[in-house]
Amino acid sequence: MNKKLRVFAELIEENSIQYRLKTILKYGDSWDLIGTIVMKNPGSASPRNIISQEDFNNIKEYIYPNVEIENWHEFNDDNTIKRISNIFDGTFLNKKSELNGIILIYNLFNIRENLIIEAVKKANLSNSEYLFPNLDELLTSSQNKPIYLGFNWEYTNKINKHHPKIEKFANDLFTYIKHSEYMYLEDEIINNFFYHPLSSQFSSLKYQHILEKFYEKVLKSSVKEFKN
Repeated sequence: MNKKLRVFAELIEENSIQYRLKTILKYGDSWDLIGTIVMKNPGSASPRNIISQEDFNNIKEYIYPNVEIENWHEFNDDNTIKRISNIFDGTFLNKKSELNGIILIYNLFNIRENLIIEAVKKANLSNSEYLFPNLDELLTSSQNKPIYLGFNWEYTNKINKHHPKIEKFANDLFTYIKHSEYMYLEDEIINNFFYHPLSSQFSSLKYQHILEKFYEKVLKSSVKEFKN
């Protein structure tokens, strides 16, 4: 059973829109990075209290050296956050490894809104500098650890109805993973489904081999870190 989950996030409000820019899921007492997940947009998880100085100091030391404490909170979880561990610990494969460390969450756009339709509406009205993630920052913070893509296939080049920055980000991120040592996907982006943690498709045979490859990459990363 995984150790108790704590959630930390950077939250900025501008023009009555909340942007959740960076999110950290912490299992147990370690600040070692397990991996990163990239989804569509932040959901219903809400700030619970201001982050403690000790936790913030660890975030600056181990992950984000240039952040400001005023923007950071400890958060409640939501249904999506509760399911993320199942991807990294093998639960969806009927296996189980105890997680002790942190998983980073990024999104294709940063508006905190539970209903995706409403989130897209707000995104279409926003020209904020906080709206979209920065790929270089994501890759730097991910520290060459496995990155799981869970933003659903419609955000790639299968269709062209979404914001061009979102599509470019998704495609550039896929290209990075494809050429990394932690590649676990099909070789062409159009042949991937990128199932979200709440998807009912994790048990489908067509996706089990993808999950198996990702889980192996997570284990490989952990073993390599231990050996180092």
